[in-house]
Amino acid sequence: MIVRVRKLKKDDIPSCVSMVANISAGPREVTKRYIESNFKDENYLMLVAQKDENIIGFSTVVYEGWNNAAWIEWMIVHKSYRGKGIGSKMIKKSIVFSKEKKARKLFVDTGIKDRKAIKFYKKNGFKKHGNIKDYYIDGDDAIVLGLDLISV
Repeated sequence: MIVRVRKLKKDDIPSCVSMVANISAGPREVTKRYIESNFKDENYLMLVAQKDENIIGFSTVVYEGWNNAAWIEWMIVHKSYRGKGIGSKMIKKSIVFSKEKKARKLFVDTGIKDRKAIKFYKKNGFKKHGNIKDYYIDGDDAIVLGLDLISV
């Protein structure tokens, strides 16, 4: 199976909005506007994983200069393609982007109950940095994981 991870193009936005809608309660129009307004911003890296003509993964990383860190905002791989290294490819490109920006850390948050996601991030070198109570709209807590980019 050949999967290409590349930067998002404008034509990819509808597929990415649909992927986000499958995991988030947020309105599609808000997601669409957010992606459209940031995908060309030099402090964002928006990636897609493409198999043949289909978008099967989407990730977003934003560099925050005020604290010299980067955050993974979305990391989505279609369920039928998980466990095949696609997310790890997107993480590697996110690390390269973050290092180019001279970020000291790369952070991500996920639901504290999402054991698969936590295991995935830990497999990719992230370590627990803490929890945030009642972080998500449904009242769930978040776990924050970080990767020290100075030692990577």
